[in-house]
Amino acid sequence: MSSRMQNAPKTSQSLLKLLGKNPTSCRWFDFVKIYQPIMEDFCKARFPNLDSDELIQETLIALISVLPNYQYEPEARGLFHNYLLGILKNKAYTRYAKNKKIKQSEEGWALEQILALQSKELEDMRQARVDIAIRELLADPAFHDKSKEIFVEVAIKGKAPADVATAFGMTRNAVDQTRARLTARLREIVDSLSLE
Repeated sequence: MSSRMQNAPKTSQSLLKLLGKNPTSCRWFDFVKIYQPIMEDFCKARFPNLDSDELIQETLIALISVLPNYQYEPEARGLFHNYLLGILKNKAYTRYAKNKKIKQSEEGWALEQILALQSKELEDMRQARVDIAIRELLADPAFHDKSKEIFVEVAIKGKAPADVATAFGMTRNAVDQTRARLTARLREIVDSLSLE
């Protein structure tokens, strides 16, 4: 791992918030200057047969759509640069899966890499998408805070719906409906993160 990968950039919460509110801000140049080196290192180390410039561009485009709902909470949700590299990694996997013009040697390398990583890396990729989707769901203003709390208790913490219903002074049916509604929305978000 290169020194730039080891020395990840310090995350500026104010910069992330600004870019989340204004996707056309000129401060994107600052963001790229800060994070492009670590993304380039990651591409060279993990995906040397892919065009790093294209992967980084696709990653930034994806980030524009999710940044408005992103909340930087490193202790609870992990460091931002890991989140960013997770998007980049997903883009790379998608490129391998869909690029039919890769030379035979590159195809062999890609297949070998995917098979070697399948047991852990692909599971990490799926989990990363679910984690991102949960963050977006819990930041979605379309749902009341109470509904989100119920969803967390039942769907994430695994508490019994009957116990949650009692704790919130609701019927079991109301809890089930809330969980179903938010679960459906979560699936939609996960599907939208299924990389093109």
